[in-house]
Amino acid sequence: MSPEQVRGLTADARSDIFSFGAVLHEMLTGMRPFEAGDRQGLVRKILADDPMLVATLHPDVPAGIDAILRRALAKSPDQRYPSMPAFAAAVAPTMKLGTCIL
Repeated sequence: MSPEQVRGLTADARSDIFSFGAVLHEMLTGMRPFEAGDRQGLVRKILADDPMLVATLHPDVPAGIDAILRRALAKSPDQRYPSMPAFAAAVAPTMKLGTCIL
């Protein structure tokens, strides 16, 4: 759930980018970007903490993925990728996917 959804604000496509960033993080690491023992702790981490670094935890992931995920998981929607194609364009060369349609 994106920070704006947690706050009960209007969500747009950038909220989906946050969610996909969280899924991509978990796919690469087997861990969620924000971990907590309970729902309240998780909400606090989503609203205030930076996501766990991927490259630090898993040095075998592609270089540059942390910067991409940090932008996708930014607290402010204005700091995230403006669209899913823009996010895909950033991810594709890092993951050596070539052309990617999302």
